[in-house]
Amino acid sequence: IVKSGCVVSLERDVIVNNNKANKYDTCYGGGIYVCEGATLNLKNGSVVGDPDYPDPDITSTAVNEAVKGGGIYNEGTVNMYSGSLIQNCWVKKTGKSVSGGGIYCGTNSTFNMYGGIINECFAIASGSSAAGGGVLLVASASFNMYGGEITNCYATQTGDAISKNGSLKILGTAHIPAGSDKPSPEGPTT
Repeated sequence: IVKSGCVVSLERDVIVNNNKANKYDTCYGGGIYVCEGATLNLKNGSVVGDPDYPDPDITSTAVNEAVKGGGIYNEGTVNMYSGSLIQNCWVKKTGKSVSGGGIYCGTNSTFNMYGGIINECFAIASGSSAAGGGVLLVASASFNMYGGEITNCYATQTGDAISKNGSLKILGTAHIPAGSDKPSPEGPTT
């Protein structure tokens, strides 16, 4: 948890993985929870999720998982820079709405993506809604994508890469490859 008023920077081989915040229906931020008024900087060498996935010789158990924000649940500011990675993060629940496999941008939050990669993140629900495999924005959130890449993300309902209700700007060298979404994986069990 990054508390209000704090600035936390992750870099140089910091890995946040194998965390689950899905025991209850209101558990958010499988990897990191950024509170209102807090700032998280993801810098070169930082990984939220499994750095080895999708190595075909590895069965990943290092998943970050939650009901909202599998990798990061953001109510403050997240800045993502070149060399950082959000990978193999999930929101998955049977019979409950889930959103933001990689990052969930909540009320009045800001996500600035200057570089880095969001890869293989998923929003999967059976019998309910699932949105924003890579990124989900609520109505009052802002996502400014100046660089980096969102690829191979999937949601069972809407927004494989991004599900947008808030402010979205895609500029500069930002890249979301066409057709990079993939069929729903089985993923971790609920």
